[in-house]
Amino acid sequence: MKPAIITLLIIAIGFTSCATSKISKERNVTIQAKANFKKHPFSGKDVYYTLEMGQGDDSRSVYWPHDAPNPASLNKKRSYSVELIEEEHKMTMGDSSTSTWSPELFRLSDGKRLLYDASVCAVHGGVMERKAVPISYGYPMFDPEYLKVENTEFPNTGMVLGGCCVDLDRPTTHAWVCTSCVHNKERWEQMKKDQKSGN
Repeated sequence: MKPAIITLLIIAIGFTSCATSKISKERNVTIQAKANFKKHPFSGKDVYYTLEMGQGDDSRSVYWPHDAPNPASLNKKRSYSVELIEEEHKMTMGDSSTSTWSPELFRLSDGKRLLYDASVCAVHGGVMERKAVPISYGYPMFDPEYLKVENTEFPNTGMVLGGCCVDLDRPTTHAWVCTSCVHNKERWEQMKKDQKSGN
């Protein structure tokens, strides 16, 4: 995913989490759905897609990961098996409390073939562990070189950015974590430290 799109999603998550919320659990949901995508333009030529499913109270808009099959490659006339992981967010405003479920694409299949599996690291090919990880709030500044190598060498370290609105009641979320990605990131950070110190 391009940095500009990441920034858009970070800001969106940050502002929607301004109400008091706390993660309580996750659930798996499998839906048969057509390839109904919505294109979202952002910052010139950058775009991202959401998969639109259901209607009314059962509707879901799911962010489409950059490493999932290209939306244009999916047949709009057929149904796909879409497995989601939905995370519960409990929000309290005044005396009332409500729960919302935030969907994330887990697996996609066409009935015969598995087309996408978020639990498998796209770089290292290993099965990852789903972990509770801390949310980093604020607006961090990254080394441009870091952004260049992150997606190709260590995309699944469990780092989650929460935007500029700090939610003290939501310190953690869930993410896929690849051990090889974590090790690669640690080696890269050590290399940068050694370069700065002249070693």
